[in-house]
Formats: sequence, C-alpha cells, structure tokens
Amino acid sequence: ITDVEIDKINKPNLPIAAGDLSLQNATIIVILSLIVSLAMGSPLAHPIFGTEGLNVALWGSMILGTMYSLPPFRLKRFPVLAATCIVAVRGAIINAGFYAHAKATAFALGAGAGTGA
Repeated sequence: ITDVEIDKINKPNLPIAAGDLSLQNATIIVILSLIVSLAMGSPLAHPIFGTEGLNVALWGSMILGTMYSLPPFRLKRFPVLAATCIVAVRGAIINAGFYAHAKATAFALGAGAGTGA
C-alpha cells in the first residue's frame, strides 16, 4: 500500500500496481484483517485459543510491521534496521509466539481430555 509507485516499476503484476485493486479497498482489507486477527487472539474471543503466545506474535508483528513500512519510522529505508525488523518478526517473534501458543493450547486441551469436561 505504501510503495505503489515502486511496485509499478519492479512488480507491475501485483494487484494494486496492476490496477486490479484500488488503494482504498486495499487499505480497508488491511485494517479489517488487523482488527479480526487481534480480536481472534483475544482471550475474550476464546479462552483457550487466545493465549499470551498468540498475542505476542500478533501484536509484535503488527507493531514492527507498522514501524517497518509506515511513516514516521519507515525503517525499511535503513538496511540494518530493515533486516533487524525482518529477522525479529520472522525469526523470533513469530516462532517463539506460535510455539508458546501451540504449547499452551495443547496442554489446555489435554488437561480436559478424558475428564468429561
């Protein structure tokens, strides 16, 4: 959404660059996806599946992704900071967060197995 002019040159087949998706619709899709994902991670949405690990992965990815792409930070302009963001999100936050989520969910589900709960 933020690099449409660059994408028109480097990746002209992407939906916004190709004119298949309007910038307004793309923005709506991104905002709705963010709201739905954060809501799904909420313990209020589901007491077992809304774990701390999932929330760390969702919120951490959202915060660093926003800092990577949007002003005033736009860390993608700085190679070392851009690489640090990518490694932090893909290498640490997502892996550790989803591991913690899977572990907590498996043990929460396993605790009620066979007890009639």
